[in-house]
Amino acid sequence: MRSNRMMWRVQVVALSLFVGLWGFAQDARAQAADVEAAVCEIQLDQTAVPVQAEAVTLSAKLPAEIGERLSARLDEGSGVQVVTVQPTMAQGGEEPAVRAVALTLNTANAVAGEWALTLEDENGRQCTAKVRVQATDGSGR
Repeated sequence: MRSNRMMWRVQVVALSLFVGLWGFAQDARAQAADVEAAVCEIQLDQTAVPVQAEAVTLSAKLPAEIGERLSARLDEGSGVQVVTVQPTMAQGGEEPAVRAVALTLNTANAVAGEWALTLEDENGRQCTAKVRVQATDGSGR
């Protein structure tokens, strides 16, 4: 009789541990899915910019759920400075789930190569794209 009770308790403890671990695994999967959903990409009208003294403007499209106040940056080693980030009017056929912005870049001190562009809203949500800086005078800058 005593061994039956002990066996029953062991089974209850084992079942409790299994249910707890299963719930933990489900929560970890849900968090991973949230992180994947939080990643968004920027659609650029052009992915290459020249090294030049004049400002360069890029048009970008972002998901509509991105926040209102945006900041932008390129990798520090790129030498590209983001001068302004301005919302633009949607084009006639623009889908409602997209926000358009114009980025003004200073590429005068840019270094040739492919660099990550990141736009971030006031809530910390980030969208990314790759921008290629093209050297113009063969200087490799």
